Formats: sequence, C-alpha cells, structure tokens
Amino acid sequence: GIVFKLYDTYGFPTDLTADIVKKDKITLDTEGFEAEMERQRERARGAWKGSGEEAVAECYLKVSSAGVISEFCGYDAVKKEASKISAIFVDGRPVERVGEGQKAEIVVDETPFYGEAGGQTGDTGYLEGEGFHFTVEDTKKPIDRFIVHKGVVRAGEIRVGATAKMVVDLQRRRAIAANHSGTHLLQAALKAVLGAHVKQSGSLVTPDRLRFDFTHFSKITDEELQRVEAIVNDMIRRNLPVTTEICALDEALKAGATAVFDEKYGQTVRIVKMGEMSMELCGGTHVERTGDIGLLKIIHESAIAAGVRRIEAVTGKEAVLHIQRVEEELKRTAALFKAGQLEIYDRAEKLLKTVRDLEKEIDVLKGKLAAKESGDLMSQVKEMAGVKVLASEVAISDAKTLRDFGDKLRDRIGSGVILLGSKAEDKALLLCMVTKDLVDRFHAGNIVKELAPLVGGKGGGRPDMAQAGGTRPENLAKIFPELEKLLVR
Repeated sequence: GIVFKLYDTYGFPTDLTADIVKKDKITLDTEGFEAEMERQRERARGAWKGSGEEAVAECYLKVSSAGVISEFCGYDAVKKEASKISAIFVDGRPVERVGEGQKAEIVVDETPFYGEAGGQTGDTGYLEGEGFHFTVEDTKKPIDRFIVHKGVVRAGEIRVGATAKMVVDLQRRRAIAANHSGTHLLQAALKAVLGAHVKQSGSLVTPDRLRFDFTHFSKITDEELQRVEAIVNDMIRRNLPVTTEICALDEALKAGATAVFDEKYGQTVRIVKMGEMSMELCGGTHVERTGDIGLLKIIHESAIAAGVRRIEAVTGKEAVLHIQRVEEELKRTAALFKAGQLEIYDRAEKLLKTVRDLEKEIDVLKGKLAAKESGDLMSQVKEMAGVKVLASEVAISDAKTLRDFGDKLRDRIGSGVILLGSKAEDKALLLCMVTKDLVDRFHAGNIVKELAPLVGGKGGGRPDMAQAGGTRPENLAKIFPELEKLLVR
C-alpha cells in the first residue's frame, strides 16, 4: 500500500523505492503493489464508462473480434496507393456504406496514417477512390492493430470492400515527428543534467508543440534548463542518425532501452535510437536525422503534481516563430524605453526605482496634506450625546488613505466619534472610528452597518474602527444627519 501510494500519489518510481529500502534488508511486496495497480486500472475503467464513448468502443471490439485487422505501414511512407476499406462506422454503429456530407469512421486493411497513441497525436490527410473523397480529420488506435480514420465524406459514396488511395498530410507529419524526436532528446538531456532518476510520466506530441512530464523532486533552476536546452540543440546540430530496430522486449531492456513505466509492451518492441545518448522503446514516428528537428526551444517549465514536473517546448518552424514573437515584444518594449533591446533591463530597473521614489514622495505629501486638512476639519467638531463628533465628507479616493487620514483625526480629537465619507469614482467609501474610551458606549461596526445601506452598500468592523463601500455616492450627504439619531438613541 505504501509503495503504491508513493508511486500513484507522488510519482515516486518503485525501482527507486526498492533501492532505498534494500540497505535495511527490506523487500517490496510486488504482488500487493500489482493488486493495487489493478484496482487503480479498474477505477480508471469505471470512470471511463458512461463517458459517451462506451458504445463506440464496443462496436470497435465487435468488429475487431470478427477478424478485421488494420496494420500501420506509415513508418517509411506517407502514401499508399491501394488499401481495402474493411469497416465503416457512423454514430458508433457499423454500416456498409456512407454518403456525401456524412461524418464517418473508416478502417482499412493497411494504412500509413498514425493512430493516436503514446502521447503522439493522430495523422490527418485524405483518402480517395473511384467517385469518392474522404477528409481525415483525426486518426485513433482504440485497439491494437485497429486504426480508425475519423472525418467527413466530401464527395461520392464510400462502401465496405472499396479500394482507396491513402495520403497523409506530409507537412503536419514532419512537424509531429520533429516534436516526438525532440521529446526523446529532451529526456536524454534531462537525465544527463538532473540525474538517472528522471522517468517519463506522460507526454503529448502535436504538430505545434511537445509536452513532457517526468519525475523530479525539486524546482529546476534556470541554469539547469539552459544546460538541458544546450545539450538537446547540440545533439540536433550534430545531425545524428535516428535508427529503429525490432527486437524481443527482454533483449531491449537488457540493452538499456528506456521504457515507460506501466506502458503495455508486446513480446517484440521497437527501439528508437539517436546517437549514443538516447535509446527508447517507442511506436511513434520520428525524423530521419536529429538535424531535421532544426531547433528546440523550451517555453515553459512547471510542477504539475508532487514530484512531477512538466516541460513544454517547440521545434523547427514553431521554435523560430516563438523566437520571432518574443523578439517583436522586445522591440516594442525597447521602443517605449527609447533604448536598445539589450538595454531594457537597466532602463526598466531605473524607471522602477524612480517610480518607488516618487511613490514615497507622494506618501509624504499626502501626509502633509492630510495633516493640514485634519487641522481644518477640527473646526467642524460638534458635541452630540455628550461626546465630540466629527462627521464630514472628504476628497479621498482610496480606502487606505482614508484610514490613514482617520488615524490622524482620531489622534487630534483625543476622545470622540469620527465618521468620514468619500466619493471614489462611482463608489462611496465610509469610515467610522470610535476612540478607545468610548467603545463601551458606541460600536463603530454597528454604526457603519446601519449607515452603509443609505449609500447602497454594506459593511462593518471592530468597535473602534469600521468601514464600508457602496454604489450610490450621491447619497453621502444623507448619512451625516442619521449619525446623530444613532448616537442619541
């Protein structure tokens, strides 16, 4: 149970747990761990049921169980001249034909389209045959050896048994491959910089960007991120060959290939190798040489769970576009400062210091002005219910300054009740203060609570100080006559 919690809640790898407790001659309860993992899988399956996809998944299973197989042939090709259409689905039901304008899902015997798996998004493109054209908007692989092309019939009618030419969107495929190969280099660089404990815990590869989640237990410094980025781009510039081979799972693991924990692998696996630094089990599509990636730029790093970090990055054309966007922002900012792009930090630092100095000066001047105004206001002090009362509207537009001003008046009045009202744009502010010697007779919070509705608001506070806001500043004049009624009752 503890081993499972460490893995499931905190992302702590079980092999590290085993290494740590080995010195104390403690062995892990692997059977118990597997039982917990199976229960977790059951919970996941339970959460998935009823999501609206169950019926669709069931129809895939039925057709697949009946012997329909769809093989992927797209590692070395993005076109196939003739594939046989073996199944068509509409709204989760198998059909024999589908017509123009209809959304459908098509399965063929052999396809160059990659079905979404292992974090890599599915291919898009089109398939066409005699009298029909079908736009592929997404490709999924819900079951092993069963690839589903989702899209719309643009022309004609498509029937089961027809022959179709399959064409993958090449530019999009290349962008995805660059990002997928980029994640492999990124993982190798993270291990080199942070340590061998780095393990993949999730990934997403699309044409626009890549996302890589991994186990690591502290914040990554800017310097470490720069080193990771430098190592990746060094491997890209070296234009290393990207090789693949099929071998037995145990042989691949013995050779040191990186596997994703809890990923299901068959008896034979595909190893993707990039130079001497990266060797992973992977079924995705990749570039031919690392130089095809062009450039990798890390754009964000964050924590997503206890012990799990996330890096987002862009490659190739998207990396260049990102740098251009940052540069454009830098140019616009530099123009505001009338400075060179590399002088902005110094200019901004000086400007912020000037702003801070001016704010201090303004506070001093406000204090002097408040002191003068408080002196002028003291002439308005009246006696009500046997105590000194100062009730007045003042030209102060923020609550903090109003409180500071109230403090000065309270010091001057010595003993009494103060009620201040002010207009802040389209809002009303109220402040009531009662000197300590009078709090057993008058409660500032209760006074404000009763007066605030007159200016369309509500508020309250302590016996000695309370404040409120309202939406009807035009009614401020009405609150002062009401104060006397509250004090004398």
